[in-house]
Amino acid sequence: CDLDPMMEMAEKHGIPVLNDAAQAFQAEYKGRPIARIADVTSYSLENSKHITTGEGGMLVTDDEDLAVKMRKFGTLGYAAVSSGDGRVRLNRAIFQDPNYKRHDLFGYNYRMPEIAAALGLVQTERLDFFVDLRIKVAEMYLEAVAGCDYLIPQRVPEGYLSTWWSFACRYDRDDVSWQDFCKKYMEFGGDGVYAAWALLYDETLYASGDWRKRCPAIYADLPDQRGSCPNADWLQPNLMQFVNNYGSTQEAEPQIAALVKAIAHFA
Repeated sequence: CDLDPMMEMAEKHGIPVLNDAAQAFQAEYKGRPIARIADVTSYSLENSKHITTGEGGMLVTDDEDLAVKMRKFGTLGYAAVSSGDGRVRLNRAIFQDPNYKRHDLFGYNYRMPEIAAALGLVQTERLDFFVDLRIKVAEMYLEAVAGCDYLIPQRVPEGYLSTWWSFACRYDRDDVSWQDFCKKYMEFGGDGVYAAWALLYDETLYASGDWRKRCPAIYADLPDQRGSCPNADWLQPNLMQFVNNYGSTQEAEPQIAALVKAIAHFA
């Protein structure tokens, strides 16, 4: 996304920026790592991401105060936690004293298991390899859709680096449905296509109004937002996101071949 205008607006109004970069490990914006731009950047470690711990994620920041607050929020608000250390029993003699006060901030029990953390740390040693592989597979997809006027790949502006969690295209064809194209692609051996999730205000939970019951004092009188994002309404049903997390380019080759066959079938 175009981060400079967001950061300028946030600075003007004194608003901290949290950048959801769940799928953008090592992505760059105008030559800068995106993790150096926002106040806080978050990454997902779910099993389809560049590196994984099975589930969970991580937050990064260069703000010492924010780092302490984030660690405490995820560890029951323990007073002993610091920005660079999540241990809560640094001095047993002090910690076990009946007069010791353990909690100085509100927090949840969001600590990552040590086994999961160890798995993630090992994978960081190969992060460059994983990112480079996704870029190479994306280049194979780009070659496959070159000349296809109805599969329009995501644009990566000059100076940006996308690390391609998936290979995303806008499907721009009326005579063959999104579903029929996907079905044919899978018949030719494709792994399937990620659909873009329905917009929040189109989800059943929103339409039912049950979410208002969570905090009536705040939500009861909020106006219905359905239809307020026409660009997203238009784009969401037309997005195709092809799987990109393969172990090698050789493993990806049958998927590329299946896509080429599907394009040729509907020529």
